[in-house]
Amino acid sequence: MSEAVLLDIEGTVSPVAAIRDSLYPYARARLAEWIRRPEPEIGRIVDTLRLAMGDVHADAAAVTGRLEQWADLEIRAEPLRALQGLIWLDGFASGALTAQFYADVPPALANWAQAGVQVYVFSAESELVQQIWFANSQFGDLSGGLSGHFDSTAEGEVDDPLSYRLIAKVIGVSPERIRFVSGAVEKLDAAAAAGLRTVGVSRVEDGSPEVGTHPRVASFSEIPTTG
Repeated sequence: MSEAVLLDIEGTVSPVAAIRDSLYPYARARLAEWIRRPEPEIGRIVDTLRLAMGDVHADAAAVTGRLEQWADLEIRAEPLRALQGLIWLDGFASGALTAQFYADVPPALANWAQAGVQVYVFSAESELVQQIWFANSQFGDLSGGLSGHFDSTAEGEVDDPLSYRLIAKVIGVSPERIRFVSGAVEKLDAAAAAGLRTVGVSRVEDGSPEVGTHPRVASFSEIPTTG
C-alpha cells in the first residue's frame, strides 16, 4: 500500500507547457513596470539586484536589462524569482492569470486526502511557483490537499535518483511506499531507480507521450487511491 504520492506538474496535473506559456511570459512583460513601483518590498528587491550587479547606483534601465537577461536565460536568481512571485500573485488576484489543471486532478486529491494518503509535489519549478499554481486553479484552491513541495534547487535534479531518495528520507516514508506520478519518462526512470513505485501519465491532450515500461494511465481516475 502506498503511504505517499509524489506528483509532477507538467503533463501530469496540468498541460505540458501550462506554466511556461503563462506565468513566465506574463512576468517578463511586466518587469520594467514593476521595478519602478514605490513599494518598499520592490525597493528591497532592486537594492539586492544592484548589489548582485556590483553597482549600487545602477539605474532602472540597467536593472531591467539584467532582470530580462536572467529571465531569457532562465537563470534562477533570487531577485528575479522574488519579483516574478509578486507579479504572479498580482496577476492571479486580478484574474489575469488562472492555473490550468486537468479535471480529473481535484477528485483524485480529495480521494487521497480522505484515505489519509500524503500528497507531495516535486518539480523543476520552484516551491513558490508550485504553491502559487496549486492555490489558484480554475477549480479553486487545491493546495489544501498537499502535504509539501520539493524543487530541484533544494532536492536535486528531477532526473536524478538521488533526489527521490532524499525526498523519501525527508518525508519519512520508504521509497517502495511512495508512488511517483509523472508524464516524463526520464523522471519516471529516475524515481524507479530510487525504488519508488511509478505511474506514467500519458494524456491524449499532451500527445499521449511514451512512458517507457512504467504502468500507464491516461487520467488520474485510473490511479488507485491506495495500494
